[in-house]
Amino acid sequence: MNLKITLFLGVYFVHLFLNAQDFNFAVKKIPDSLQTKANAVLRYCRNEIIIHDEKEITQNFSKAITVLNEEGDHFVDAYTFYSNDSKISKIEAVIYNAQGFEIRKYKKKDFIDQSATSGFYSDHRVKYLRFTPRSYPYTVQFQYTFKTESTAFIPSWMPIEDYSISVQSKEVIVKNENNLHLKVTENNLENFSVQNLSSGTTIRYKLENQKAVKRESYSPSFNKIYPLVKFNLDKFTLKGYTSNAINNWKDFGKWIRNYLYESQLELSPETINTIRDLVKNETDPLQKAKLVYEFMQNKTRYVFVGIGIGGWQPTKASDVDRLGYGDCKGLSNYTKALLDAVGIESNWVILYANEKRDFDKDFNGLQGNHMILNLPKLNKGEDVWLECTSQSLPFGFLGDFTDDREVLVLEKEGGVLKHTPKYLDKNNKRQIVGVVNIDDNGNLSANLSIGSTGILYGDTYRIETHTKKELDKFYKSSRWYYNNNVTIDNVSFENKKDSRSFHENIQLRLGEYGTVLGEEMILRINAFSMFKASAKKETYRKLPLKIKSGFNQTDSLQIQLPENYSITRLPPQKIIKNKFGVYEILVSKIDDKTLKYTRHFYVKEGEYVKEDYNVYCDFIKEVKKYDNLKIAIKNKL
Repeated sequence: MNLKITLFLGVYFVHLFLNAQDFNFAVKKIPDSLQTKANAVLRYCRNEIIIHDEKEITQNFSKAITVLNEEGDHFVDAYTFYSNDSKISKIEAVIYNAQGFEIRKYKKKDFIDQSATSGFYSDHRVKYLRFTPRSYPYTVQFQYTFKTESTAFIPSWMPIEDYSISVQSKEVIVKNENNLHLKVTENNLENFSVQNLSSGTTIRYKLENQKAVKRESYSPSFNKIYPLVKFNLDKFTLKGYTSNAINNWKDFGKWIRNYLYESQLELSPETINTIRDLVKNETDPLQKAKLVYEFMQNKTRYVFVGIGIGGWQPTKASDVDRLGYGDCKGLSNYTKALLDAVGIESNWVILYANEKRDFDKDFNGLQGNHMILNLPKLNKGEDVWLECTSQSLPFGFLGDFTDDREVLVLEKEGGVLKHTPKYLDKNNKRQIVGVVNIDDNGNLSANLSIGSTGILYGDTYRIETHTKKELDKFYKSSRWYYNNNVTIDNVSFENKKDSRSFHENIQLRLGEYGTVLGEEMILRINAFSMFKASAKKETYRKLPLKIKSGFNQTDSLQIQLPENYSITRLPPQKIIKNKFGVYEILVSKIDDKTLKYTRHFYVKEGEYVKEDYNVYCDFIKEVKKYDNLKIAIKNKL
């Protein structure tokens, strides 16, 4: 089964108990409406969380899920984590066939038990079910009881956990035995039939008969649309450390920094002397920081590590220095320790990476899945942000992995929410300039110069480390997959890290690019910038249109025609302008044997009403039509 291990908050996400022997798991008992557009059906899910006090929580978790087809396998998620301050007292699973008959039972001893990390020693372990289905549908009933002495991680409740899974019944019950100050934060409940059944010191939410949600193209992030309820105590314990009352981000950040992070910064005297010697001739703090960053990149590599307090405390800087590897927390912490050694201020940053997601301002508790560094006002009064997990990323460049989102910065005075830099649409550029030659048989040869900046730099610069075989695959199967008979004769790169621009100089051939039909040869005029994305119209669109990243592309190609061919007719100029961007192409005549092809395609990032989606589809359809524009040239002989 697909085992998901999340860096931060996933460490204590699910645990269980429910007696459901009388439940009929036959697939025929599932209403047809819940099977429509679904790959799996959550028959029931009950998570009972008992907060005994500030130092102890028990979770009784149980669920049964019917998997309708192979694409639903990943919804099973029959696993739980534990460590030396937690205990799984019960864990079991039962597999049922489509008729609801039991076919196999798993006890605690039957679950795979292994370290939840790689590389370092860790006290975090995971128990998970390994099951390979022989037929579909099938049902997995999974339950366990879990007790922990860390109360900082109270599992959130997601009544709708993903697309293509329907819900018969799902509930969360939080029993606050000693009436501690428990904060409940609700997101996106208003458009869903979530019942709030809370009473007294017991918090209870429930959702029933929720049809599967269809994924819609170009829609906002899942977490911005679908329901989520989060819980946190203002006083909690994390691996033996008990917090004071925390009611704001400043206090939360200060506690995390003081108790979990600052103790991890120790470096050996030898390493301190080495890094100070490296920067001794440099007076500019920005250049000093750059030298330190490059030292870290050259010395370390990234590995996933879940060691430490709840997955939150970094590996000691001295251990990363000795071993030469670490995860995002360890490498960021190591870089901070090196910067401290040369007098450069930096702060740990906790954030959500990959999918663009902001910290929830109203929930001052444990969030995020990644760590970077913030160097305040280091570059002409502007902050510098460092991604420490890449050996090749330029100093101060984030890319779309962590750009443009609300993050938590752990400053000396406490936690502060800041926003990472945004890469503007107009600066996300790709420019192709080149000379193209067509021979009498329709074979194409070209010398191209391709420059990329902004987000498109981040998408491209890594290819300079590719082997010849990897490069060949990249150009043939990814960049120009729509061309047949691609031969790359020569490639060279220029990576200007200071300006974040990457240049490819390419000599290539496309065999039989032009189609000879009698006296004419048919050519697709755009050989190298076909727009790849598609957008299919939707009759019953429910979600807004979200264009998550804009870009700005320009082509300027000189096309040399075969000796014995001449131009018969040129297509007219095409210009499309609307709220989503601009598309423009022009084919002009330089002389009888030479054409000039120019193309400009600019797409704006933004969120638009759902009615705009089909209008955007028409725009993309028109772009793809003109990207596929063909011209005919005639043989004079």
